[in-house]
Parts: sequence; C-alpha cells; structure tokens
Amino acid sequence: MQRSPLQLEEFFFTDVVVRANAEAEPEVIEVPLPVEVSASIGFDTDGVHSIWLELSQPDEKLAYTIEVHAFATFKIDQEGCRQLYKKAFNPAVIGVNVARIVYSSARELIASLTARSAYGTAIIPGMFIEPADVELRFETDKTAEILQHEFGMSPEQITLALDK
Repeated sequence: MQRSPLQLEEFFFTDVVVRANAEAEPEVIEVPLPVEVSASIGFDTDGVHSIWLELSQPDEKLAYTIEVHAFATFKIDQEGCRQLYKKAFNPAVIGVNVARIVYSSARELIASLTARSAYGTAIIPGMFIEPADVELRFETDKTAEILQHEFGMSPEQITLALDK
C-alpha cells in the first residue's frame, strides 16, 4: 500500500440535514436511498484545489430525507499521479477520484447519523462517479497555466485539451 498522490487538506461539511420521515411506508424503510450527487472541482494556480459535493435524497415518502454539502481542499502530487495514473493523468481523472473520496466520507457521515435513528442505518448506495458527473472549473484565464504546472502538460497537450 502506498500514500495517495491526492491529499485532502481542509475538509468539512457545510450543511447536514438528515430527517427521518414519519410518513415512510414500512416497505421502503430498508430500501437503498436513491441519492442525487453533484460535484464541482476548482483548480487554482496556487496548487490548492477545491471540491464542492452535494448529496441529497428529497423524497419524503422514503425513510430519510437527506441533504449534505461537503467542501474540501486538496493538493496534487504531480509525480505520484504520473506514476499511478500513467497516461490517464488529467483533470477529469483527478476530479473523479477526489469526488469519490468525498462521497465516501458523506456516506459514512449519513450512516453514523442514522445508526441510532428511527429506521436504523440509512442505506446509501455506492456510486460509480465518472468524468461526466464532475464539473471542472479553472481559475479565470489560468487554464493553460494550471495544465502546465499542475499536470505537467506540454504546450501541444494543452492546445489539444483546450480544443476539446
């Protein structure tokens, strides 16, 4: 086992709402909750990047109504990522992997909060978060600089990435 080249620095939940719904039907109490997830990654020139992740389940007919917002900052070990991800080292892959880390933490938070709740531990399904599921943002007018310094891309690679 080796240290991850993606290290979260600051991590906190900005909003946490978990409510047991009194009107939940008995047949839905042990059903995995159909959560909605959104994630946005912000890449910055200072090397301290950020993620905002929201996990929600608004249907009050199910056992729990949930809204969790998480925020974290992270750094990229460029050499470690290059060794681990090889040719797949790019902003989308980094964004997906950071989103997966934060999503897992949000699931654990919900499990802990509901463990002693009215219906027992909420079942939050594992999600396969893909690049299309994560919004990538770059510091204004700094995309090329970030791709060069944080991802080690050549001018040709940057041109190709920006043309997509």
